[in-house]
Amino acid sequence: MPGIGSCVVNALSEWLELRIWQQEKEYFLRFVEGEPQAPLGLIGDTEVQRGTDISFLLSSSFFPDTVFNAAVIEQRLAELALLAPEVSVVFSDRR
Repeated sequence: MPGIGSCVVNALSEWLELRIWQQEKEYFLRFVEGEPQAPLGLIGDTEVQRGTDISFLLSSSFFPDTVFNAAVIEQRLAELALLAPEVSVVFSDRR
């Protein structure tokens, strides 16, 4: 069951892609404007044991100005990392 945070991000995004690695399998699900494009699909076997990757594009209808300050995001993630040291977060600014 998805968390409230991912549901909100999905609702406010043009698209959202979800990859899940669990029990040596990879799964994929894509949403467009909050609607799944297909059921959760099994991509295949993988050596990655577990993890989740969420990629999204914020909707310009909700966020007309999407200029982010990477330094602020990095600082906040560093603060959150202290609360959950076993979690790995990768922040990538691809602008």
